[in-house]
Amino acid sequence: MKWTRAVSAVLALVMIIAAPVWSADDEDDDTPVSPYTYGGSADAYYSKNFNNPFTGMNTLRAFDVRDSRIDLGLIDIWLERARTPIGFRVDLQFGPTSNLVQAFDPNKSDVMDRIQQLYVSANTNKEGTHYFEFGKWVTMHGAELIEPVDNWLYTRGLLFTWAIPFYHTGARYWNYFNDHDYVMVNITQGWNTSFQDNGDGDASFGISFGKKAGPVTYILNYQGGNEPGATGTDFGFRHLLDAVVTYDPSPLWNFVFNADYGTQDGVNLGPGPMSTRVSWYGVSGMTKYQIDGQQYVAFRAEVLRDKEGFLFGTPQTAASVSLGYTRHINKYFQVRGEVRHDWSTFGSLFPSGVPGAFQGGETTVGIATILSYQ
Repeated sequence: MKWTRAVSAVLALVMIIAAPVWSADDEDDDTPVSPYTYGGSADAYYSKNFNNPFTGMNTLRAFDVRDSRIDLGLIDIWLERARTPIGFRVDLQFGPTSNLVQAFDPNKSDVMDRIQQLYVSANTNKEGTHYFEFGKWVTMHGAELIEPVDNWLYTRGLLFTWAIPFYHTGARYWNYFNDHDYVMVNITQGWNTSFQDNGDGDASFGISFGKKAGPVTYILNYQGGNEPGATGTDFGFRHLLDAVVTYDPSPLWNFVFNADYGTQDGVNLGPGPMSTRVSWYGVSGMTKYQIDGQQYVAFRAEVLRDKEGFLFGTPQTAASVSLGYTRHINKYFQVRGEVRHDWSTFGSLFPSGVPGAFQGGETTVGIATILSYQ
């Protein structure tokens, strides 16, 4: 929509102008601590695909989908109120990424496209270590996030893009045992839906565990519930198991390992009434080396197996490797460069430069700029 592009451009300009004067250092130390915090980010990128795809699009990507052009990514503005004992969080999103995040929502609209998160929090004990949240929130699954500023690499990986949901709507309860260890249970409308459930009348449920042991942090998530199948009218019970392990041995080195396994019953993959069980599973490994306080390099390698072709349309295994470099110009602005190669066992997944022709892989190089305040 033209008005959303205009709003996105204006917000980006405001953030660029305001960033140099946004500084917590300017606050008076005697000023009472406010229960409100706020921030935002904006990003843009240029990607060159060496396949010169006739579609003009990169394949298997989440958000950096445009080839050989400068494009806006995401503008995100958020406001949070601490639970004292009631709080809330609202994230407004603009730009092409916001449209892609909401692309499969049955309640898709211009208004809902702009709301990434909107939930209310309420403490259930004096310490605030037990609390409820109600509303819409980004998923707890995976090792990467929608906002690129919070990731090591600009492009999102295969597991983030294909194996897990982006967001949920419902209620969840957190029980923190200390600053790091917790258990969380939730009941939601399903995968990527704001109001209408995805399971033909049934809610989804999930549970998450987190534990820190020295330099290692373990997170285990499960989500289960009815979800649409390949046709969108067939439904089956979907299980998703997601594990994330982070290892931070020193200030210079950081490592993340992510594994996902999903399965769903009752999926109709072709003509006729026959349905089957589908499954997908994958692993991802990332590492970051901090060169100094202003720059780092990061590497990611992934493999994702789509056994019955539920995700990609044909049974195959896809893989990806990425190498990126990030330079912080100042506390608000950073520049990233990335080289990425994707390939698959099925030889007709990646468009070539010849209309209607495909090949088994693609290589891209990209540069991105990120402006952020928080």
